[in-house]
Amino acid sequence: MKGARGGIAALALLAVVACARGPVLEGGAFRDPTRGWSIAAPPAEWSVAHVKGADLTLRGPRGARMSLQVRCGVALAAPEVLARDLRIGIAASGLRDQREVSIDGRPAWVQVFDVAPGESESAVGVRVKAVTRTGARCVEDFVLVASGDWSALEPAFDAWWASFRAGPETASAAQ
Repeated sequence: MKGARGGIAALALLAVVACARGPVLEGGAFRDPTRGWSIAAPPAEWSVAHVKGADLTLRGPRGARMSLQVRCGVALAAPEVLARDLRIGIAASGLRDQREVSIDGRPAWVQVFDVAPGESESAVGVRVKAVTRTGARCVEDFVLVASGDWSALEPAFDAWWASFRAGPETASAAQ
């Protein structure tokens, strides 16, 4: 019995470690084995980058970054209210666009804003496009940060976040 319990404990630990690695690429989409969400893989010029706090981060041309952060078990509010948190400390004049959209049948809020060189660590200004979606128990933030040729990067980002499919959002997802 003792050997069986040890084997079960080892398998449980292996499952926890495997799930802690985050999303996996399967059949052209990243899937999160814990929460069940999926999102299409972006074009080939984007590669996985590891950034603390993000569920998935991708590095693209000319240093651009796309990321997805999923937070469950948080106080939910309208997506436009939650989206404002992403702009705290950014000058209001940097806001270029904001509007409501829908992702996988749920409300979401898009905002595009510029961060002036004096407001970031970089000497070059950057543009940010953030999309905040509220689900039944989770909030998802999709963010594109780039300088340079924005018009070449934005379509790939828009296709990426639009491909998101939520998991079952069960009570266990809030953990």
